[in-house]
Amino acid sequence: MLSIVQPGTNEVIDRFPLRFGVQDASLWNYICTYMQHGPCALPPFTTPRDANEVAPYNLFHRLAEKVKWPPEIDRESTTAP
Repeated sequence: MLSIVQPGTNEVIDRFPLRFGVQDASLWNYICTYMQHGPCALPPFTTPRDANEVAPYNLFHRLAEKVKWPPEIDRESTTAP
């Protein structure tokens, strides 16, 4: 997730996912599109998936410790415009 903050503050003014609908090789093009044309030029984005939802065949991730964010960070990361 790329977060854009108000200069000189920690206030998040915009966010978008870096890997949603793009290949790793075109990540820079995705960022450039955002910087040149704004968020309207990017593919639509839905609510991020739960970090604890993993494929049943992925044993490593299933055995890993579950992600648990502090409530204020979780709220900010899932409700920002």
